[in-house]
Amino acid sequence: MKRLLCGLVALGLLVGGARRAEAQPSYVVTTIDVPGSTWTRGFGINDFGVIVGEYLDVRGTGHGFSLSGGQLHHT
Repeated sequence: MKRLLCGLVALGLLVGGARRAEAQPSYVVTTIDVPGSTWTRGFGINDFGVIVGEYLDVRGTGHGFSLSGGQLHHT
């Protein structure tokens, strides 16, 4: 009886784990190259799909940016 119970628990964990793996969200990685920059980092994205971040220009000065609908806005 113990063997059957352990087998059922193991099967439940295996099947439950497989279902959780299928429900994982998918992500798209996008490269953001700010023209004239030497380094770019995104900080976040809001519910409207606007990405915000910062970049360094060739002089090493930091700047902020937002990317919305394919349009890059420097700050």
